[in-house]
Amino acid sequence: MEEFIGPLRFDEHKAFLRVVHSRGGDALYLGPLLPRAIKRYLKHWLPLVASEGDGARLIPPLDVAWVWHLHRLAPRRYAVYCNERFGRVLEPAAAAFKAQSAADEADGETRRLWEKHYADEPFFQRGEGESSPAEWGPRDPLSNQTTLCAEIKTACAAARSEHGFDYDVETCSARQRTFLWQVSQPAFSGSEGFAAAAGERYLQFLGLMKKHGCEEHFFVPSYDIDFAWHTHMLSSTTCYLRETEALADAPGGVDHDDSVNQRHEDSKLHLGWAETKELWASEHGDAADPIDRTGVTYRGEPPDWWFEADGSDIFRVLDCFLSEEEVANALEKLSCEANVRGRAHSGFDMGCQVSGDVMRRLREQIDAEGAVEGREPAELAQPPAGQEPQQEEEQELVEVPARVCPASKSVPQHKDKPDGKGAAVGSWICVVYLTNQPGSALVLVDDVTGREFRVPVVAGRLCCWPNARFSHRVDVDAADAELASFRSMLGPMAFSHSPSKQI
Repeated sequence: MEEFIGPLRFDEHKAFLRVVHSRGGDALYLGPLLPRAIKRYLKHWLPLVASEGDGARLIPPLDVAWVWHLHRLAPRRYAVYCNERFGRVLEPAAAAFKAQSAADEADGETRRLWEKHYADEPFFQRGEGESSPAEWGPRDPLSNQTTLCAEIKTACAAARSEHGFDYDVETCSARQRTFLWQVSQPAFSGSEGFAAAAGERYLQFLGLMKKHGCEEHFFVPSYDIDFAWHTHMLSSTTCYLRETEALADAPGGVDHDDSVNQRHEDSKLHLGWAETKELWASEHGDAADPIDRTGVTYRGEPPDWWFEADGSDIFRVLDCFLSEEEVANALEKLSCEANVRGRAHSGFDMGCQVSGDVMRRLREQIDAEGAVEGREPAELAQPPAGQEPQQEEEQELVEVPARVCPASKSVPQHKDKPDGKGAAVGSWICVVYLTNQPGSALVLVDDVTGREFRVPVVAGRLCCWPNARFSHRVDVDAADAELASFRSMLGPMAFSHSPSKQI
């Protein structure tokens, strides 16, 4: 692959998307930072790059970097615009996947040049990093994607009109807002194995265009191929257009159009995907993975919690979720040797019977909709006002998963899978600790920001989190751990998406 297009910078690309997501978020994707970002990009950034020459190590501020990123995702239009305005294509060079945030120490050289040219314009946009929520427009009824509100859309159009820029970059921003979600599935690890496989499949995708005619079909990629496609075109517009012209036999290079995103039956995207799968299968047969292999296709639109910048606002911790009596009852049932189901990497997987009342409270806590709505756990744990619990149901015993392992044993970082196998579950995970373990902590690692959150292991404490946002592990300080004891818990548990809501 490298002899054709060079190594694809997947890790740098994803790191860039994470920075934009966590430090810009909806205020930049479709909120008040976007109109000003467009103006700053057109009026200040591109002229600065043009004046300092290609290859200069200029790292843009976050808001400008995002608009530049979006513009380069339309490579032909970007090339035409640059040529008409500056006489050449402006390349990002080493800064293709870099951005500076006000939260970081600014690159002195870029900032010095900016201030030299634009003394009256701050390098960082005012308001960056503020947590005020953006006002959303309605969801597109066919794609289910969030749109910009009328006020922001009008302001963006005015900023573009002022500089004679006719590319609807703001609508592209609303669409690309969800791209990180799609490429954050477990199959999209930053390993060399993923990079090699995705790069090879991308070359096969371009080969499919070459064989069947780039303009004859509407080719639709899987998301691993799309990730490679984006990474290729963002690294260098000039190289991308030249290389895809040869690899796909596409005069002028393969264009990229992300405006087709409505997935209803008989839509252009729906029909193009069906045809691409058919062409791929006829080309490769059973000798290669299907283009729609598990874990790299569309996973639906992200839940609202995906757009929370601070991971601590997402997961839930509730002390005294189980009373002392309920903890004692659960430990007594776990002491029964017949409960052992099998050996797990971190101890014994078991089953434990709990009352219907505990089950009801668990169901309320782990329900993703309840967690997303931002209601406090203490409120969730109570029945609605004026409604008494169903006494008979709450007396029934229900079996839930449980685990017992040595208190001295740590658990490596991972995501939970059904019975420990296959793809990671996409729902919320819930655990309830039954023992106090000084020196032990559940550590939740935010996959977007990289921040770690430590939750000490305390009897009766519940913790639940979305498996799609957090990886987790258990750290044990051997100096503090009671080496002869056991760490016991209910869980890990996740409700299925089926109407029966089974664990």
